[in-house]
Amino acid sequence: YSAILPHKKLIFSWDSVENAKQYIFKIARSKNMKFELQTIITSTNFISIDTLVPGRTYYWSMRAVNDFDFCGIQTKLFTLQTKSITDLGQSQSIDEI
Repeated sequence: YSAILPHKKLIFSWDSVENAKQYIFKIARSKNMKFELQTIITSTNFISIDTLVPGRTYYWSMRAVNDFDFCGIQTKLFTLQTKSITDLGQSQSIDEI
């Protein structure tokens, strides 16, 4: 699982899950994911987001789904802190909580 910040756009990626048709990606400002900022459904094992505000902490998770149900469990919750405007352009790292 990774998140990269090139030129103000975050690219999130994860390992493909066997039998998955789609992935549900969620990102929020709180650990309990109560106030989700975005929920994205994708058929690829990556997404990009360019709407995050510099200098803030975000939490994200992913879940794989197939035609019948979820494929396995939801990923652990990850945290990401975007750098301030002066630090943009440098790579970011994520930490598992």
